[in-house]
Amino acid sequence: MPTPGGGKHWYVLSMRRTILNDAYYPHDHDDLKGLVSTGCLSQQVLAGLDSDENYGVWWYGINRVKLTPMGDRRRKWSKNPEEEWVAVPVPDAGIPLETVKTARDALKRSYHPRKESKYFYELRGMLRCACCGTLTTGYSTGTGIAITSARTAASTARTPTPTGPCVGQMT
Repeated sequence: MPTPGGGKHWYVLSMRRTILNDAYYPHDHDDLKGLVSTGCLSQQVLAGLDSDENYGVWWYGINRVKLTPMGDRRRKWSKNPEEEWVAVPVPDAGIPLETVKTARDALKRSYHPRKESKYFYELRGMLRCACCGTLTTGYSTGTGIAITSARTAASTARTPTPTGPCVGQMT
């Protein structure tokens, strides 16, 4: 997927915000009923939605922005209490729930891609070795791309996995 500015890489913070944005998380009708009971969504809005469809939720009023005095053109951001947030249902983004959950779980594991490498690999740092659990990396073989565990053969020999030596199976 191309970046909004046409750059080579997505910024990690942009990816994080997108993954955590509820607009991309599919909510069914029961989830939206829960938002009505908390007061974040009105009953009239819920009544106008198709009960068989999934919806994302865009949140209005999460942050309060105040301009600093004296025209510095600086803004001070502060978080509003959750009681003041307003849920706005948006059409489903079409991303399967399992994909969204997997991406959010990867964030919980504190996934951070390497800053720069000679070659760009879209799955860098996202795959784990099925044997040893270490993050994988990619490298050029001259005729293509190979993916391997970040462990070297020497470290694998010193610290074998419970099932024997690591063979580099990807999960």
